[in-house]
Amino acid sequence: MRDRRTLYYRYISKDELISIFKKFKVESLSGITYFTYERFDDANEAQRRLALSKRPEYRIGPIPEEHMPYIPYKGTVPPTKSAPGGAPEIYITEPLFLVPELDPVYLLGIYKFDFGDEKGRFIKPCCEVRFGNEVLVEKLEDLSKNSYVSEEKLNNTWEVVKDRYRRIEGELRRIAESWGLKLRPFPWDEMYVELVGRGFLIRVDLKNENNIELKLVKWRGGKVSEEESIGRAESIEGVPSMIEETLREMDWLE
Repeated sequence: MRDRRTLYYRYISKDELISIFKKFKVESLSGITYFTYERFDDANEAQRRLALSKRPEYRIGPIPEEHMPYIPYKGTVPPTKSAPGGAPEIYITEPLFLVPELDPVYLLGIYKFDFGDEKGRFIKPCCEVRFGNEVLVEKLEDLSKNSYVSEEKLNNTWEVVKDRYRRIEGELRRIAESWGLKLRPFPWDEMYVELVGRGFLIRVDLKNENNIELKLVKWRGGKVSEEESIGRAESIEGVPSMIEETLREMDWLE
């Protein structure tokens, strides 16, 4: 049952905010869009607890759970070498639409985090999404013109990575079920997937077709205690057997 009392937030970049305004929907480039019910007013704390690779620029929400599409996953952000993680997280695999023709409209709250001497502030969106006397969409588009990666190129890259994931998704889900793990695909727009257990995870980097690195990450007390490469697969099809071999060795050691 959906809980209208549970409110979710997503922590995003300027480019993602621009995309939301252009397309009237919230959807990660990977197609797997993460949220948390933790509200962070400090961007550095959000980066640490969500184990984000970059400091977020904006927070959107709150969004009641009853407004969300189907939620296939609820879990906890695992730690990385540079961040403790630990925040609760969910993901959706369908877009969260913001226009009445497609879904009940839900007007997003937008919070811009502090930067330098500039204090954090709320931006209240309206029909034209104005900020002061400027249309916010145009203001942000001007700021993003110097981006060295075009949206089209980034989308094409994600399509390639998603295709690789789809080729092994069934096997990864089977392994997760057999070993009592959770499958966490594409965390926060990084191009890898993870099989997460209690105190460890196996990460599969899907960026390269013929050089797929698998890593074993272990943590204790909320901190990564060990991170090591467990091999490289020369094809997507070789990944599941490498994972199961690693899990069997871990089971034997324990």
